[in-house]
Amino acid sequence: MAKLTIKVIKEILTINSKCGNGFQFDKEDFILLGDKNLSKVLTVTDDYKIKATLYFQNEINKDRQTGNQIPVMNVSVWIKPEDSTMWESGLGKFHYFKDKVVPRKKMSILQELTKEVTEEMIRELAVDNRDESII
Repeated sequence: MAKLTIKVIKEILTINSKCGNGFQFDKEDFILLGDKNLSKVLTVTDDYKIKATLYFQNEINKDRQTGNQIPVMNVSVWIKPEDSTMWESGLGKFHYFKDKVVPRKKMSILQELTKEVTEEMIRELAVDNRDESII
């Protein structure tokens, strides 16, 4: 579990200042998982949200890791049922930026992608697939 120190908060502010289209460093993923992702949440209604998350994943070619990193955007739909205080989500949809493969993770690559990812693109990828998720 990562900690938010003054130094980390300053780094997050610097990261956020270089993001576009409303994306920000995902503090929740950082605190809970130690992941350094960028995310944006679109509130459609009080009980329906769309979350887009940009992160890196190991590139795989013919069932083998190449050692490179590929930027990925996961778009998931979050719904809060009327009879619950908890939010539900499926796995969402994944978009791989195959033209942006790099040898190592660089936050600057994700920051540049935030300027390319539009709200329209996020909405097009938004699919409620809660029933298809493995639970």
